[in-house]
Amino acid sequence: MQNFIKGVLGAFAIHLVFGLMAFGLAFMFTSEFNSASESLLAELADADDAEAQVLAYLLAARDQLVGWIWPAMGVSFLSSILFLGLAQQTMPGTQVEAQSKKGLWTGLMLGMLLFAIISWYFLVAAPEAGFALLFTNYAMILALTFLLVLLGYYLSTAMFVKSTMVPSVPGATLLRGK
Repeated sequence: MQNFIKGVLGAFAIHLVFGLMAFGLAFMFTSEFNSASESLLAELADADDAEAQVLAYLLAARDQLVGWIWPAMGVSFLSSILFLGLAQQTMPGTQVEAQSKKGLWTGLMLGMLLFAIISWYFLVAAPEAGFALLFTNYAMILALTFLLVLLGYYLSTAMFVKSTMVPSVPGATLLRGK
């Protein structure tokens, strides 16, 4: 049980740090006027307070991105905890049994990734946050956030799964040196 609590706290720390990194990316790529897309600038070119409106669009885009980042990280965290908890209950006697949770690990990862994609669509793509941002900035935020979500799940499970179940996490034996 102590191992599981250590895993939950470690997974929380990893996801918190990665969530803050993703938030920092969103903030960095949406806080300046020159982060606005050409189509947004062209649309607002004749407005009296164009700069203020552009910054308002960028702020709205940031809010949409952050509104997606935290749930995506949260589901990654919950998936990690679920895997760690189920692996904690398994007492493998053989190498095959030690690898028995590989399917669960993969299924949770794919489910978490599917949730991140669907929530991105409804929280970010459908409201068109990408319209306000330069495409490169938008693509960078999305790609790195998806990477951080996946990396958070991987590191949480690889580093904190109990030692007898390490073979259930692909590549964890290399990461942990066992």
